[in-house]
Amino acid sequence: MPETNAEKKPDSQQNSFLSSNRRRFLQTATGITGLATLGTTGVTATNNDNSSGPDRYPFTLGVASGDPLSDSVVLWTRLAPEPLEGDGGMSEKKVPVAWKLATRESMQQVVQDGTAYARPEHGHSVHIVPEGLDPNTEYFYQFHVGDAKSPIGRTKTAPESGASIDEFNFAFVSCQNYPSGYYTSHQHLAEEELDLAFHLGDYIYEGSAQKSLGRGHEPPREVKTLSEYRIRYAQYKSDENLQAAHAAFPWIVTWDDHEVANNYADEIDEGTPPEEFRERRADAYQAYWEHQPIRRSRMPDGPDMPLYRRFTFGDIAEFNVLDTRQYRDDQTSSSEEAKDPERTILGDEQEEWLLDGLGESDSRWNVLAQQVPIAATDNDPDPDEVDFGAGDKWDSYRADRKTLLEFMAQHPTLNPVAITGDVHRNTVYNLKADFSDPDSQTVGTEYVGTSISSSGDTAEQTSFGNHVNTPWEQFYNRNRGYVRCTLTPELWQTDYRVVSTVEKPDASVSTIASFVTEDGNPGAKQTTASVDFQAPDSYDASGEASDSFDITATFTNPAGPNATEVTMENVTLDVSGLPDGWSMTATTETTADSVANGESVTANWNVTPDSTPDGDVTLELETHYEIESHRYRHLFHAELSEIQIAQWNFEDSTEDSSSYNHAFSLENGAAYDDTVAVEGEYSLQLDGSDDYIMISSDGFLHDAFTERTVSLWVKPVATTGTQVVYNEGGSANGLAVRIIDDTIEAGTIDDHNLVTIESSFTKTSWTHIAVVFESGSLTLYVDGDAVASNPDVGYDTVSNHGDEGAIGRAGGSHSQDIWDTTGNYFEGHIDATSIYSKALSPERIERLANEY
Repeated sequence: MPETNAEKKPDSQQNSFLSSNRRRFLQTATGITGLATLGTTGVTATNNDNSSGPDRYPFTLGVASGDPLSDSVVLWTRLAPEPLEGDGGMSEKKVPVAWKLATRESMQQVVQDGTAYARPEHGHSVHIVPEGLDPNTEYFYQFHVGDAKSPIGRTKTAPESGASIDEFNFAFVSCQNYPSGYYTSHQHLAEEELDLAFHLGDYIYEGSAQKSLGRGHEPPREVKTLSEYRIRYAQYKSDENLQAAHAAFPWIVTWDDHEVANNYADEIDEGTPPEEFRERRADAYQAYWEHQPIRRSRMPDGPDMPLYRRFTFGDIAEFNVLDTRQYRDDQTSSSEEAKDPERTILGDEQEEWLLDGLGESDSRWNVLAQQVPIAATDNDPDPDEVDFGAGDKWDSYRADRKTLLEFMAQHPTLNPVAITGDVHRNTVYNLKADFSDPDSQTVGTEYVGTSISSSGDTAEQTSFGNHVNTPWEQFYNRNRGYVRCTLTPELWQTDYRVVSTVEKPDASVSTIASFVTEDGNPGAKQTTASVDFQAPDSYDASGEASDSFDITATFTNPAGPNATEVTMENVTLDVSGLPDGWSMTATTETTADSVANGESVTANWNVTPDSTPDGDVTLELETHYEIESHRYRHLFHAELSEIQIAQWNFEDSTEDSSSYNHAFSLENGAAYDDTVAVEGEYSLQLDGSDDYIMISSDGFLHDAFTERTVSLWVKPVATTGTQVVYNEGGSANGLAVRIIDDTIEAGTIDDHNLVTIESSFTKTSWTHIAVVFESGSLTLYVDGDAVASNPDVGYDTVSNHGDEGAIGRAGGSHSQDIWDTTGNYFEGHIDATSIYSKALSPERIERLANEY
């Protein structure tokens, strides 16, 4: 099903796509503000025997072009004077739409024009395909209905197949959930000098989300009918930034799942009868075609739409636009099921089409424009074990991935590159011939792009270099934005462009990282700086001033000594985000005139936390530098978790402890993932029969548990009794720690009694205690040393050991106990702190123990 260029004799052409006219065009004809106001708003209806035109401005959804060939391109618009009505405010009659194509933005030098009918059965959309155009040529286009004029769009035909091209520029985007954020990325994308743009899926979202930005979905429910899908597309396309991006250059689009329903597969939508879902899919496909610059030959036939296709641009690139949604087997959560050789994400016909096309290609770069990550993700934390899981990615379809990777390995001159969306993050992967063997041959490169707005603003996270479980991953980032690519015969360069926010209508854009892939050498190499930002994992929130600590930033020019000389100049490193009352002093230089290939610059600061902030602290490192005339800006964050001291203060009591209720309060506690873990007042009740005081611990510490570790700090204080400060595992088995004066004892529990004392420690200062859950067993650490273990705690999985993802019980009687073996209440206090970490390894425990 390829789109083919007309067969013409190749000749040498330079891709001089943009000029000074480009910027003038953006500023005048299709500037962001101009798009909403261009054209005549007072429209006279155009009527004849077979048509009826609108009496209000019909071009509210802008214009677009797409699917460029060397001699033609699709020109699109839809008449919708009332875009948020199911029929767009149009009558049930066809309307003549005049169009013209010119070589000048003034629209005076017209090369083709004509009239097409906007028909109600097509949502009053038009898909014009002027033919016989010159290859590799810039054109401008405009539509007319009566006296109303549309905005002016700019497009370009593809170079002839085989034509010599020195440079080709394109960008790709995905995932633009309307309620989740403003389309600031599209605003900046429209200003780029590009030949082409790709949308890789999730153009709309079908759900009912409203969010808090005043961009709630219309209609305010999950869309399922043709009328509802039309309204949803119209809402998205009413965004002036998206209109600007569509008008600036031609687009090639493909879909993912949210254009129909979340995580649907082929004709499967969980919980929906197949016949009902096929009807919904037909409506969704119809609305998709009506709102995209796709050729009429791709018009859907009921629930089927032939979307995968191929585009060639001279001798420099061939793009295979895939459909990984319409023909797939249902995704699975089973790693074993994912290995089934019969499972497919492409379908047999599309897979054969793809491999045949790749095998016959003469292009320098061969691109897979597709939806979900191809690279494997190892879900097993053990570096010696591999579990690629499954889910909504190629991990779930191992046979198709193996076939593709083997084909790449057998064709070393292919220069394969995958461009991918879906996952709302920027990632760079080296595609391996065998992901179970990280040392296997690198056969291709995958550049994964983040979302335009989906997931909104999230905590920024950026990392470079190989990862333990995914050594083929070169880069990870969670900003929003788009990806810009520049292709030459020798080099593919990918620039990750990120915006500062999507929660405000105005946002800056910067390049956070750039990578290159060399002709004949698959895999990615970083060309922009890598930055390592290190700070303590936590700070003391006890209410008293803490000791000062150091933070470090290392700025590295990653190019090796044998690489092309790339000098980074005017480097600055600046740290912000300190709470009020904290002070910081730079102890080294924080600027550098230049950093050459393979060199690093390290800056250090000393921080004194002179006050106690409320909650965790996020430090931000901002770096600036220049490469030639280009300015780069990177942001990195370091999270300092709050260490909350919970003081249990008890008055001496002569009351009979078997009948006396004691009340105590905890200081406002730490937060983990925005969940307060320690707060409020609790009552202590003595259970006289067992001679201990028990906390009814509903919610206490439970919300702070991580998937693998419970962690706390204790400070022994001389008392008149024995205090058990931690008890895990239930009444019949488990582990416990108790304090007698200044001695800590650890051991196993047997029917409420600490009967096996395996170790004792004399401690007079803060001591770190951690309980680690692994495969049904518990291990107890004191200051990083394993001191006690219980191989059988009676639970097989974390999820069976309380709420899913938690260790302990949110109210069980033994989650946190204070014992008095004398049967009397004790005086003094216990100070305890929880440190929260998603993966508190023994090594980290030891490091933390040395810090506190």
